[in-house]
Amino acid sequence: MSAATRRAPLGAANEPMPTATGELMTAAEAATYLCLPTVNALYQRVARGQVKALRLGRQMRFRRRDLDALMRAG
Repeated sequence: MSAATRRAPLGAANEPMPTATGELMTAAEAATYLCLPTVNALYQRVARGQVKALRLGRQMRFRRRDLDALMRAG
């Protein structure tokens, strides 16, 4: 296989990680979904316990259903 036909490994920086249900979001996706101005604003809400987050190693992921419940309660 030549270098031109090789694909980047799954989850490479230029490709989002797939999920089985499409339910998990990255911090950037979650911040946009919640209409927050920055990802740091989302991290502050996580630190305060206002937003639930899943830790996957060093990364955070957010469940769509948790974000939906937060917006309904808001």
